[in-house]
Amino acid sequence: MNSECLRCGAERETLIHAIKDCPKARETLVCGGLDDRLDFITLIWNSWNNKNNFMFQGKEESAITSWNKARALSNDFRIYNLREKPMFPSQPSIRGWKKPTRGFVKINVDAAFVEERMGLGVIVRDEDGFVLGGYGSTKDSVVNSDWAKIMAIEEGVILAKKMNLKKVHFESDNANIVNKINRKRRDITFIG
Repeated sequence: MNSECLRCGAERETLIHAIKDCPKARETLVCGGLDDRLDFITLIWNSWNNKNNFMFQGKEESAITSWNKARALSNDFRIYNLREKPMFPSQPSIRGWKKPTRGFVKINVDAAFVEERMGLGVIVRDEDGFVLGGYGSTKDSVVNSDWAKIMAIEEGVILAKKMNLKKVHFESDNANIVNKINRKRRDITFIG
């Protein structure tokens, strides 16, 4: 099987390359601002279809045509949701930073990947949101997202010890790790 991108000639075509990194796909992504998640989904969908049309039919639309089709599809979904029971019911979500309990500090941890590199981030804030400290690093490493988040939590614990913090709330966006830690089992050997 040939893994070369036929659109741009890149040596290896991955899914991320096909929808984001290929110059043809990137051109579509930068045509205009995205209003919301639905716009992004329809834009990626149209970019993927454009790639497939090129691969199988030898036809490729301009970036602006793909962009306009994505916007039209997004608008069609919105109109449908106004007339009918919504296909995607809106679910209210509370976003943003929440203050820790009085007398505690909150340590937010996160990790991100770019190719063969991983970035870890930790930020410490008091009950008023004032930043008390932080930590960031990059590592040449290939691990799964759970392990990366665990490494970020570990860096948060190290920072809390260095800062001599006694009452700390940790926050992570990795539900799998949070649920395992919240079970409060004595044996949490999954951390290693």
